[in-house]
Amino acid sequence: MRLLSVLIGLFLTAVPVVMADEGQIHLVLSGDWSGTAWDGTEVSYSFSKDGSVVWRVKEKEFMQDFLEGLKAKYQVRAGNPLCEIDMYDFKDPRFMGIRFLGIFEVADGKSFKLEGSPSNQGERPKEFSKEAIVFRANKK
Repeated sequence: MRLLSVLIGLFLTAVPVVMADEGQIHLVLSGDWSGTAWDGTEVSYSFSKDGSVVWRVKEKEFMQDFLEGLKAKYQVRAGNPLCEIDMYDFKDPRFMGIRFLGIFEVADGKSFKLEGSPSNQGERPKEFSKEAIVFRANKK
């Protein structure tokens, strides 16, 4: 299990793997990732080493409501075959108590596939559908 965690960390160009008290493995993604949804909408995430994330969607209403992106915290758990990601503590009162429950799979060292659902709209996906997005590391 530890070897799997280390490999995932290397693939995601992540900072070190840390064991949490609950026995969950946390990976801290570092950097900017972007992808395009099945309907053509551009989505991006900026993951910080401190466990914070900024979520951006190139959609008029989202961009008006969240000029600097929707800010939150995140936690990642390694799994086999799919990893899990939770985004929570959103910095907007409309999202109080809501968690984004996602699954992801590492495709290669510069991309991963992600799909999820807000906790108020259902459970974490068990497998990918056409709504999954492939995110690629942004060039610096």
